[in-house]
Amino acid sequence: MAEKSPKVDLIVDVNGTRYAMEVKAGSRPTAADAKHLKWLHREIGNDLELSLVLHTGGDSFQLDDKIWAVPIDLL
Repeated sequence: MAEKSPKVDLIVDVNGTRYAMEVKAGSRPTAADAKHLKWLHREIGNDLELSLVLHTGGDSFQLDDKIWAVPIDLL
């Protein structure tokens, strides 16, 4: 049986540049909340420009290379 690929909430393509997003209900996401985004970066490499973990807190901070946690109300 083939291994299931992880789910990512949203992938947006803007003129060939991709951005991925995960939405979390918590206010302080951790690197563990970005595990599917890390997997996606490994799979598609440089075609994925940036990933965001959207959350309910008030601070933006970096979780990993090209992965940021950002308050959802900034969108």
